[in-house]
This record gives sequence, structure tokens and C-alpha cells, in this order.
Amino acid sequence: MHEKYGLYHRTFYDKVDMLDTNVTSSHTALETNLVCLLDAQQYQYTTELDMVKLHLDEPVDHFKQLGDAKKGEGGQNRPGNGSRRPGGEGSSGG
Repeated sequence: MHEKYGLYHRTFYDKVDMLDTNVTSSHTALETNLVCLLDAQQYQYTTELDMVKLHLDEPVDHFKQLGDAKKGEGGQNRPGNGSRRPGGEGSSGG
């Protein structure tokens, strides 16, 4: 009877050890796959973000040029120089 118990005991612990090995192996495989998937996803997001930046460069440059052009002609359009005041330059009594 004692021999049977020892055999069952050893068989049980052998199976537990095998299960532990399988769980550890599966955990490592899942972790590796997850890291690979995250790397691929990060690369995809980075690539898409670069494309968005490239697509936005042209409109942003265009708006900058419009702003610069408006500033360049702005000497006549700014209220501080008198040309756009209501009534014109000569209406104040001169």
C-alpha cells in the first residue's frame, strides 16, 4: 500500500511539474507574441502619424504664406496708420 501511495504521489507531482512547465512555456510564448504585436502596432501608428504630418505640411505652409503676405501688405490695413479710420484722413478738420 505504501508503494502505491509513493507511486501516486510521484505521478501527481510529475504532472504538476509538467503543468508548471507548460504554463511557463505558454506564458513566455504569449508574452513574446504580445510584444511583437505591440511593436507592429506602434510601427503602424508611427507610419500613419508621419503620413498625417506630411499631408498637413502643405496646408500649414499655405496658411503661413497667407499670413506672411497679409502682414507684408498690412502697413496699409492696420488701424494705427490712419488710412482705415472711419471718415478718412481729412475728415478730422484739416
